[in-house]
Amino acid sequence: MHYPSYSSRLCFRVVRPSRPSNGRVARTTQPIFQVCRTTGPRAAIAILSSWVVLAALLTGCAPREFDRAIAYYADQDHVRDASSRRTSVAWFLRFDAAAIYDLDAAAAELDVNRARRMADEALANAGRLAVQSIGGEIARLSPGALDELSRRAGCAASAAALSDVLRARAETALNAELAAQHAMPANAWRQRVQEIRAGIEPLPDDRDRTTRKVILAALAPAVVKGISDTENRIVKTMHEKAAQRLPGIAIWNPADNSETALARWAPRMAVEWPQSRDYPESYDRIGAVSLAGTRDEIRVSVDSTRPTLYCYPSTAVIHGQRFDQFNYVWWFSDRPAMTTDDAAAGHIDGGTLRLTLDSSGRPAIAEIILNCGCGHEVYVADDVERAARDEFGPPIDGGQYCCAGKRSEKRPILVAGVFQRTTDAPARPTVVLAAGTHEPLRFLLSSDMAAIAEKITDETALSLADYDVLDRLPLGDGVASMFGADGLVHFAGRREGYLLAPSGMLSAGQPRKRGTQRIRWDDYLFDDPKLLESTLRLPTACWRKP
Repeated sequence: MHYPSYSSRLCFRVVRPSRPSNGRVARTTQPIFQVCRTTGPRAAIAILSSWVVLAALLTGCAPREFDRAIAYYADQDHVRDASSRRTSVAWFLRFDAAAIYDLDAAAAELDVNRARRMADEALANAGRLAVQSIGGEIARLSPGALDELSRRAGCAASAAALSDVLRARAETALNAELAAQHAMPANAWRQRVQEIRAGIEPLPDDRDRTTRKVILAALAPAVVKGISDTENRIVKTMHEKAAQRLPGIAIWNPADNSETALARWAPRMAVEWPQSRDYPESYDRIGAVSLAGTRDEIRVSVDSTRPTLYCYPSTAVIHGQRFDQFNYVWWFSDRPAMTTDDAAAGHIDGGTLRLTLDSSGRPAIAEIILNCGCGHEVYVADDVERAARDEFGPPIDGGQYCCAGKRSEKRPILVAGVFQRTTDAPARPTVVLAAGTHEPLRFLLSSDMAAIAEKITDETALSLADYDVLDRLPLGDGVASMFGADGLVHFAGRREGYLLAPSGMLSAGQPRKRGTQRIRWDDYLFDDPKLLESTLRLPTACWRKP
């Protein structure tokens, strides 16, 4: 859901058009003096210069500069990549949660020489992300926009040729930026890094969050009670459902036998298989994503005859060191109504498993979320839990697990259970989901399916694919993304999005793109590299690299 943003003060206003996945246009405003106060004059000037691009959207005139014209047409065609965030100071840089963490770490480092090296690496990564992200936007541009940009660039009218020009210009601009920074004295260099950081735009979920709360404040008490009741139910049933043995399950086994770590730890997917349903059986079958319709009205479908997991790597920072994470994403065609007036029902559903490997190179923490960000649960390896007890003592606040419970003003991350780590070679992760709701029931690292269900009703092979293909799916004569410019899956809204809007959440329940997912009622960003360390009690013995 999107709502207009109003300012109660007389001030310079900038209108930021966007097209949410429901097709409506939202506008936001911001006082220019507030920008100056919070970011500094030089950063404010840089931000104003980027707003020229947005102002051009209102007048229908594309900027003359090549880089600004790309941003203009990406916004005009609604193909903007929601998972990478622009900075108004440098068009050739894009940031995700990991890149922002790296830049912040560089800015906080007291040793200037080390800080400069850290910043160089952070900006180089942000430059590579920009080339990848903008290249994806170019691939999704309309033929008219592609022709106009290619004419300005002096290259063939093709996405490939234009992407080559983009890459060359972005690399040149990045090298010039780094060279200029190297020539700056320490104070000027730190100010420049701060300007880049201050110019990073917010995530779609964070834009106008306060405005949504203010406009719908009268409804907030009912929403707070509803969230509290739901939270109590989740906590109460979390451990019970992990222990139950199901009458039947359907299983999807990864068919990729390559030696890559991403394939090695790809999970076996198991879905509860009831004897009868009041909805189509296909709703409980994982599938491959495809698109239909037109550029102006993209329809997302899931083909359950082609079960697929979409994979990508990430990184966690724990006790000052980086550890590999592997992410596996699945999609269902629909989330059926399980009760009368089920507000969570809707088209397109799915979830994500994220495995964090410890210093032994084996999965030590498993997280499962629904792709809207709901239902986040954590499972820890049994030896990690034992090490946590040895280091920290018993669970705090009457909890069940020693790894859980760092005190915070935010909601706690929920530890749903432990799993046994085994040296048994065939063992691979297994995710167990509920029928219909597709909520997580259990995670384990074992080949013993008898512990999960009385019988296996169906067993099918599962393919692996790169997550990024979801941004370049065939549509007509070109390609498009399953996600809108706001990161939401096209036309997959839920009625709960309206019910929870007074909390400030954007389209609650609607599946969204990686990098934009918030968890625990929007208290945390799922992709934050420090999420686990900041919310769990993780023993140093398991997170010490040789």
